[in-house]
Amino acid sequence: MIEATMDHEAADRMTTRLLGLGYTSRIVPIQINGQTWYGMQVGPYPTEDAALAAEANLRAAYAARYINKTGVASTETTGAAGTADMNSDGAAAQK
Repeated sequence: MIEATMDHEAADRMTTRLLGLGYTSRIVPIQINGQTWYGMQVGPYPTEDAALAAEANLRAAYAARYINKTGVASTETTGAAGTADMNSDGAAAQK
């Protein structure tokens, strides 16, 4: 999981942006503390190392294109409900 948001429209925008960067992704609804979040998954990759390398490249490309110079994503990027980074076990770590 790359990101998660409580706003399905924001998840749609993120998958469109990921596709624009050359990454096929899908939205996966998940339950976190009784609330529905929409996680974005990219892959599959043949190994964990390949997935980690792809994640690093994706985050760098995404930041270069969509994050402003102060390091803050636009509200279009995050959505009104915000986003969460995903831990390696798939659990959301709230930003």
